[in-house]
Parts: sequence; C-alpha cells; structure tokens
Amino acid sequence: MVKSRQQLIISAEGIVWRAGRYLTIVRGKQAAHAPGMLAFPGGGIETPAVRLEHVLEENVRREAMEETGIQIQDKLYYLESVAFLNDERIPSVHLTFLCRYKQGEAHIASSREVDAVQWLTVDEILQHPNSPTWIRRSIRAAEHKREQLGW
Repeated sequence: MVKSRQQLIISAEGIVWRAGRYLTIVRGKQAAHAPGMLAFPGGGIETPAVRLEHVLEENVRREAMEETGIQIQDKLYYLESVAFLNDERIPSVHLTFLCRYKQGEAHIASSREVDAVQWLTVDEILQHPNSPTWIRRSIRAAEHKREQLGW
C-alpha cells in the first residue's frame, strides 16, 4: 500500500496575561487567515535547520516578539488544540498556550502581519466586534487556567 504525503500546517499562539489584561492583536488586512480580526500573537511552526527542543513553546516566544515586541516568561501552559481545514482546504492543527508577560513595550513590531496591538480585559475581548468565536472560546479557557494557577 502506497501512502500519499499530505501537507499539514501546525501553528501555535500565546495568550499573554499581565495585570488583569491579555495581549491582543488585530490581524493585518493582508493576512491569509481572518484579516482584520482580533487574535493573540502566534503563527505557523517554522521547520528548524537543526533539532530544536520545545519547538511549540519557542514558536510562541518568537511570534510574540516578532509581532508585538514583548518577551514572555519561560513557563507556558498548554490550553487546547483544534484541527480544521484552513481557507485553502489544507489540514491544520492549532495549539494555544497561556503565558505570562516578562518584559518589553507592546507595539506593532510587524506592520505586515499586525494592524493593532492592545492589552484588553476578558470582557473587552468577549465584546469586541471583531472577536471570532475561537478567540472567545480560547480566552475563556485561558481565564479558567489562570484562575487555577492562582494568578
């Protein structure tokens, strides 16, 4: 039996918490997925040239820095994963992690990918007019985990 090779896209995002607010972005108008929508920093997993430990976590750290200019603390907490077909009908897996802010001034570090950066409360995220269903689900999971951790 010959198996066909099928492409799989893997992405990860960090829901970054700081003093009662979460770091959000508004995706750029040219974004391939959900342009103009509220999101958390994240993106596709890049294939490393050499073996890389904790590839998902490192991707979240890199994306937070590339998109918003902030650093997150070392420990990340897995929240959820979801599999779906993206807009091009390619199978995709997306993972979400809860993170804590470490340092840096949040700003638009990649104007190609991001139109806005802001710290929002849970209620502001839930009520945001451009907050998609999956972001509302993820913020609820993040808030539940944060409360379990006693932050």
